[in-house]
Amino acid sequence: MRLRSTVRGCATLMLAAVPLISPRVVRADALLSVQSCGAGGPDLAAGFGPDETPIGHVESVDLNISHIEPCAAEFLTRGSTTGGSDWLLTGLEKANFGPSQGWNFHYAPEVTSVNLIINFSIVDYYAWVISMPDVTAPDGRTRLGRIHDVDAGGAVFLLSYIQLEPTDPTPTYCQVEGVVTYPCLHWVQAFRQSLKGEPFEIKLDVQTGAQSPFYDVGGTVGNYMGGRGAYFQDRPFDCESRVSCSAEGEEDYHTSVEFNVFLAVENAPQDVTLYAGYHWGYVYTTADIVTPEPSSISMVFIGVALIGLNQVRSRSKGGQRLALLGTGGLGLIGYLWRHR
Repeated sequence: MRLRSTVRGCATLMLAAVPLISPRVVRADALLSVQSCGAGGPDLAAGFGPDETPIGHVESVDLNISHIEPCAAEFLTRGSTTGGSDWLLTGLEKANFGPSQGWNFHYAPEVTSVNLIINFSIVDYYAWVISMPDVTAPDGRTRLGRIHDVDAGGAVFLLSYIQLEPTDPTPTYCQVEGVVTYPCLHWVQAFRQSLKGEPFEIKLDVQTGAQSPFYDVGGTVGNYMGGRGAYFQDRPFDCESRVSCSAEGEEDYHTSVEFNVFLAVENAPQDVTLYAGYHWGYVYTTADIVTPEPSSISMVFIGVALIGLNQVRSRSKGGQRLALLGTGGLGLIGYLWRHR
């Protein structure tokens, strides 16, 4: 590419006043956003894309929806095992950074990892659509969004770590001005993704052919607080078109991707301790819908809003979260179109 988040007791809902506007000029990065348990932005964002595509002789618009999942990022002392195997260790092995290649990745003792929960802070964790947001890191650097006004959606995740005790991992990256010193800090991230309902696949989050297993080699990381703090930043996204974000893509595109990011210390070359991290992710969905009458546009977002608020309500009662953008969510939107 990307538990200290603020949990709010109620949802904040923002809905644009759009009934009097033609769908062809409705353009907003998020016409709808719902917030309850993320940080820095909305848990759910929805908006119309910039293009219009003929369906037969009728124009259509793309509705883009993204929501974070899990809604509250989960603190981890071991890699997630949903699907049967440890995501981190599986991703490392598949990317040729396993024991057979001379690498030794191992988890710190449980008690050590658990105690680090107070060292972490989730600065940003939110969903976006249409245009990637600019993000300012704890060191004051602002990274501009790379894509704008396209059918796309994703999430922002910004995690900070502060050394509180002398025995805590030192936030010094392994290569400073060309000199490598040990022990030193790294971030390791693996993800589990499903495209359009296909089976989930686990991968290490590095570029193809990478010579290093670490996210910080080429990823967005940094130090602050005079070297006592370190941060990790990721802005993953998907476009409706797998070829080019500016092109019209597959109708009713859907992707679900979840990440495990861990703070790690390389004790010596290729000997790495994985300390603790977070489970986070997002779901992105598009729906090509026939251009409705202007008064019907609000109905779509009201439908999405009701689903989002339902999710918040069920979460507050301890119930199971709704599959926000699965068949239920888009099914309700479809029902509203048919009965407008």
